[in-house]
Amino acid sequence: LASIYEKNSRANRISLKRQFYAFKHDTEESIQTCIQGVTTLAARLKAIGIVLTDEDITDVLIFNLDESYSNIAASLSSQKSELSVADVTGALTDEE
Repeated sequence: LASIYEKNSRANRISLKRQFYAFKHDTEESIQTCIQGVTTLAARLKAIGIVLTDEDITDVLIFNLDESYSNIAASLSSQKSELSVADVTGALTDEE
């Protein structure tokens, strides 16, 4: 039973990481839906013991934006100070 659980756990962890890091911004949906998708996946990863920092989450939010958001992505990427998830989500929501 333990070996089956460990395999499923590993498969789940890998699947969630893949979904998180490859999350794509669908311009047919609101930016809020994109933000919610990324933050929900981050919460699911944290719930299974994966350590994610604000930097990990903000990086995924920024680098997976659609090209139509390239100006705000460039602006956020060039910030010298560390950005919180709230900073990035606020900027993206304002941009929409």
